[in-house]
Amino acid sequence: LVTFADRLQTSIEERGSFICAGCDPVLDSFPAFVLEEADKGSPSTEEYIYRAITGFYSRALDTLAPHIACIKPNLAFFE
Repeated sequence: LVTFADRLQTSIEERGSFICAGCDPVLDSFPAFVLEEADKGSPSTEEYIYRAITGFYSRALDTLAPHIACIKPNLAFFE
């Protein structure tokens, strides 16, 4: 059985980092180009929000992944 603690320890060792990135999706703080891209063809507010969040975090996580041990989403933002 591989536990979360085991996976976290492996990630820390592989990356040489114990940094945990927090994810708080505040749309007002996203870059304008991400919001403009999300707005193109979005049929609803929900779709716009989904596209903005996934667009921003896809880019951010691709950039951060080699340098951080884990990610902590703020679940309250996603509920």
